[in-house]
Amino acid sequence: MNMKEKDRKVSHKIYEAWEYEREIADLNKMSEEGWQLEKGGCFHSVFRKNDKVRYIYQLDYTPRLQDKDRYLELFSEQGWEYINSTINGWHYFRKAYSEDLSEEEKVIYTDKQSLYEMQNRYVVMLRAFVALACVMAPLYLFMGVMHQEPAIMIEALVFVIMGVFMGLGLLNVNRARKGMKKLPGIPFIVAYPIIILLLVVAIIIL
Repeated sequence: MNMKEKDRKVSHKIYEAWEYEREIADLNKMSEEGWQLEKGGCFHSVFRKNDKVRYIYQLDYTPRLQDKDRYLELFSEQGWEYINSTINGWHYFRKAYSEDLSEEEKVIYTDKQSLYEMQNRYVVMLRAFVALACVMAPLYLFMGVMHQEPAIMIEALVFVIMGVFMGLGLLNVNRARKGMKKLPGIPFIVAYPIIILLLVVAIIIL
């Protein structure tokens, strides 16, 4: 967290799509501590200090909205206040906290089918990335070995890391649905710098 003003905080925390519940938990904790979300984002979230209110937060992933006005109206009818949306399809909502709220009133999806439908919207993306990595990693490795090109072999390693990173995310979504404990994953903040470093090395030795 970096403090820009006395009553303003900026967070650069990164959350993988399949860990959105961890982001919700962090937002709820921040609100309890008097920091209310002003703008949510993938790498940049802004909070304002306000001890007079407390909110509970929810996120929804819908990258292709057919009718945004009607979409927001549906949430408003359930008591959810719209905050903002990100360019990649995440939408932030909040509701005033009350001890009288039931568990169903604290979430936007009260049944598994609706929840799974929302999760499937990013699961499709994960499957596509994993499939791409499974094809490209051995292909690049084969070409690198055949042509004795270290740069191509490094690119193969990049696809391996991407595949493992996304694959573990996909696996943990499925495990969570079965009520199983999640497996340790590769944090984005670790995977991303390694991938960038490998690509830079590959470019240098080309």
